[in-house]
Parts: sequence; C-alpha cells; structure tokens
Amino acid sequence: MSVESLLEDLGLQELSGTLRAAKEQGATDLGELVRGRFAQRVRRLLGRTGSVELMGAAVASSLGLREISEADLRHAGLMLAVSEPEADRLRALLGQALGAGEGARAVMLISSSMGTLSALSLLEEAGLLSEGLRRLREEEEKVLESSIGYASELLSGRKEVHGTLTSELERRAEVLRYVSLSDEDLRPELEVLLGGGETEEERSLGTTRLTMLQEEFHVRRVNALRRAGLGLADAQKIAELHGGAVRSSWGC
Repeated sequence: MSVESLLEDLGLQELSGTLRAAKEQGATDLGELVRGRFAQRVRRLLGRTGSVELMGAAVASSLGLREISEADLRHAGLMLAVSEPEADRLRALLGQALGAGEGARAVMLISSSMGTLSALSLLEEAGLLSEGLRRLREEEEKVLESSIGYASELLSGRKEVHGTLTSELERRAEVLRYVSLSDEDLRPELEVLLGGGETEEERSLGTTRLTMLQEEFHVRRVNALRRAGLGLADAQKIAELHGGAVRSSWGC
C-alpha cells in the first residue's frame, strides 16, 4: 500500500495530493547518501523520519495549522521518496494520534518535530548529513517553534488539564516512542550507523553515542514542553513516555 493510499483511507485526500506533488519534486539530494556503505540502514532511518513527518502533517492538519502541515509534507516527500514507511503500523499510529484531544495532539506535534531533528542530528553524528538535510533542519527548527507557540496557547495557565493530558498520552506511549525513534526495533540500526560498523567495539561506540544523543533530546523535549506551558513533573513524565532518560546530574 502506498503512503498516499493510506492517507486517502484515513480521509486525508488533500494531504495525499500534497504529498504526491512533494515526492514528484524528487530526492536527488539524497542520492549519494543512500548508495553508501550503510545505505539500507540510512533508508530505514529516512523512511521512519518521513513517516514521523507525515504523522506531524496529519496532526497539524487536524489542528488547522495549514502552514506547518505543508512544511511537514515537503519534508516527508523528500525522505519517503527513498524509503517507504511501515504502512500498517503507521495507519494504526495515525489513528491513535488523530483520536487524541486537542492538547495531546499539540504535544504530539512538538514530538514530531523533535523526532525529525533527532534523526538529522544522528545522521550528522554519523557524518552523513547532506546540504539538503541541513536546510531541512533549519526549517524544522522553525516548525518546532510554531508548534511550541500553538501548544502554549492551549496549555499555559491551565494546570487543571495537565494531568488529563499526561494520562491521555500515557495511553498513546507507542506513538511517542515511534516519533522519537526510541522504540527498540530501530535501536540496533542506529547503533551501527553511529558506531561505523558491526564489530563489538563499533557497536559499543554506537551504543554510547546513541545514548548521549537520546539524553540530549530528552532534555530538549522537557524544555520544549515546559515552554509549552506544562509543569516540570508533567513535562518530565511525558518526555519519559518517549522512551527517553536523562542523567540526574544534568537537570532540565
């Protein structure tokens, strides 16, 4: 099943058409990247990242944030052109995401941007970030700021809804792990990319580098949720639902 068909089945025909157009613009900038030594793993990472962007686009559309949705789709088109996503899993997770309340969807939109940025940081750590993906990161940082601003409008000064929001996201922890690239099925691929190979020594290096990167984005995620208006305890709890962790000496 194509990504476009998946969107159409979910009643998102407009998003489907935009994605088709974005994919037709091509992913030539990624050509060398996906023919290298770790091509298969890079394709999988890009496919997952494109799926995350697609989920963010659907969530943004459901919240009426058209400009963010269009940016997400341009990014998704670039990355999905080199690797199809996990269609059945994506369908289920999109359904979970779109079935959430407005506040939970706003937090998922922040999570989507964080997921894309962490994937791009991972490629940079592995020495594989192309110029086009650097431009994408600049755009995604802007999308993140817009997402935080929107969530802040919904959540700041409304402590009575924070506990309910956290409980709702607990029921959707699989979505948060997926968009943060922290689910266990992807971890071995990422460790090989960051370690530079599959020997025991290289995998050990990859494990260390991946853990440090995940800790960095855990802190970024907590800070973003705090800026969106959540209290520290709720922000930390939601960040932990992504599968993240943080060294106690770092603080947030």
